[in-house]
Amino acid sequence: DPETTRDTLFHEGNHLLTYLIDTQFRYPIWLNEGMAEYYGTTHIDEKGKFHVGGLQFGRIVSLRTDKAAGEFMTLREVLTTEQPEFRARHYAVAWSFVHFLMQSPEYAKTFRNFFANLGNNRDLDIEIKSYSNVKGSLKEVTPDNLLLAFEKRMGKSLETLEKEWLAYIEQAYGELSPAAWYLAARLALRNPQEDDSHVKTAAECYEKAVTLGIENDDCYRDYAEMLREGGIQEPGETVELFPPDIERAWDVIQQAIHFDPLQAANYLEAAEILVLESAVQDLDRAVSMATIAL
Repeated sequence: DPETTRDTLFHEGNHLLTYLIDTQFRYPIWLNEGMAEYYGTTHIDEKGKFHVGGLQFGRIVSLRTDKAAGEFMTLREVLTTEQPEFRARHYAVAWSFVHFLMQSPEYAKTFRNFFANLGNNRDLDIEIKSYSNVKGSLKEVTPDNLLLAFEKRMGKSLETLEKEWLAYIEQAYGELSPAAWYLAARLALRNPQEDDSHVKTAAECYEKAVTLGIENDDCYRDYAEMLREGGIQEPGETVELFPPDIERAWDVIQQAIHFDPLQAANYLEAAEILVLESAVQDLDRAVSMATIAL
């Protein structure tokens, strides 16, 4: 998947550049991942110009899902969470807050300077720590100490910035496009959750994408497979969260074939749907579909 590969390269490349700012300083995770997510949307236009700061649609869906469920986390909760507990929901808040700061005419320059010179910030109580898997030692700061230095540099309390950030996300993201919902579904599946909620989220995002009329056969095929299985296949197990909907799967896969009648995978999925016992079962047509694929 070229698009996912590109995004990953920009994300991980930003981690490398952050490391090279000061190879002995360990950047706090919300700053490190928030900035990597910010630059992960970078794209290069036909003239070779780089464009940064695009929207992370999957993260927006995560934020809106948490808000609708009454599970929206405060900035202080997220920014004081350390690495072992830093999950997809935390990534969403970190990206959004960093995006708000980097896009703000009021805060962007100050925040960039804070980030770039963090290892030399005199307001930090830097601790020297050693790890068995790291050569030498690392300079680290506690989350609470970092936030004190951050508030001092930004000239406002975190709670004041949070109010401005919340107002920003209400007006900055707008309605998501069909393609954005599809990207959100893929992101959900790339971030498995212990309670399997990522499958439910992905299904909801796929449904949004197809209902809004996305013109992408991959989206329809992926969703048809999910509907056929009632969930997804993961390494070593099948995650089933809802009863298979074979008739709906058939409707969806026909859209995939419509948008790309030359894609063999679309016909294979159609064949798998048609062999199952349902109102749309048609073994002769299943054979025909499989033959076309081959």
